[in-house]
Amino acid sequence: MFKLLKMSEETISKLSQRVGYTKDKNCNGCGSGWNAKIVPDTIFFLDIRPICCRHDDRYKIGGSKEDKEISDKEFFDNLITAVESVDKWYYPTKLARNRCMTYYSAVKDHGDEAFNYKDKK
Repeated sequence: MFKLLKMSEETISKLSQRVGYTKDKNCNGCGSGWNAKIVPDTIFFLDIRPICCRHDDRYKIGGSKEDKEISDKEFFDNLITAVESVDKWYYPTKLARNRCMTYYSAVKDHGDEAFNYKDKK
């Protein structure tokens, strides 16, 4: 069985200072609604659930279309920070970066329904 990789305390600290990183235990993780059970909370065994929870928090707060774009970009930046912080010789960093782009594209292109818009798009 594979062991789940956790973000280092240094990475968590960096994310906390940058975006108000959260360890919300009530968060559903990655995905929303019907797809929450099928969207992985990991990128090559790196636990990204806390990053998804932070992104969910931003979506709940909502705002304008610009706020959604900022939230999605922040999500991508946090994913990249996390995968690049893995200090294991065997971690597939390049593939993980590509997976970050997949997650980013998904929220950017299909996240409108989950975002709490305060104004008309």
